[in-house]
Amino acid sequence: MSFFSLDMLMFYVWFEWVFIIMYLMVSGWGYSPERFQARIYMIFYTLVVSLPFLVVMFSINSRYLSLKFFYLYHLSNGVLNNLSWIFLFMVFMVKLPIFLGHLWLPKAHVEAPLAGSMVLAGVLLKLGGYGIIRLFYLGVFNVSRYGRYFFFWGMFGAVLVSFVCMRQSDMKALVAYSSVSHMGLVVGGLVSGKFTSYLGSLLIMLAHGLCSSALFALLGVMYKRVYSRRVLVLKGGLSIIPLMGLW
Repeated sequence: MSFFSLDMLMFYVWFEWVFIIMYLMVSGWGYSPERFQARIYMIFYTLVVSLPFLVVMFSINSRYLSLKFFYLYHLSNGVLNNLSWIFLFMVFMVKLPIFLGHLWLPKAHVEAPLAGSMVLAGVLLKLGGYGIIRLFYLGVFNVSRYGRYFFFWGMFGAVLVSFVCMRQSDMKALVAYSSVSHMGLVVGGLVSGKFTSYLGSLLIMLAHGLCSSALFALLGVMYKRVYSRRVLVLKGGLSIIPLMGLW
């Protein structure tokens, strides 16, 4: 429904509805008592960025008397001033998530059930990138002026989180942090203003939606047999199940 929305308000409603589903999955079918902490992280990060998005959306409606994407695309001048579009940008940055807005993701992944992790990696993270693409043409994102800062933010975060991945002992947290690193590359491509980079970001998102969900499925298979996600316990698994190397 979010992908097919033609109205910014309905896009916002379905965009946040996925979060509610994830919230219920983490809190209801999570693995450990720490899922309640993960739930608080999800609420905090979502509310901080979603409420300003809602305010900006209503200001657009009061100014142009419409929230239809088709109408907003054809405005000759930019829709928003600088401060307002940063609020719109941040709601998608946290959903991607990008570095510094990512702390809820490893918590949610580690505590979520297998199906929750697959939905989170395959759908929810892609909605953030899709939202950036969808609002790119509103004159909202002044790429020529501010793109370099977001490009540096995405690339720096991708490199830094890659080093964080090397220190992980939990396999689920490892895949979650690698998702943050990949989404940093996506942001760098989207804000560069080049069509080739835009296409590359789209391909990374599609590939990540398949590969990351498949990695969580493999971890679910291992967890059902060993009942542990520790690297120390699972190392050498390829010698037992060689076919897993193919996947």
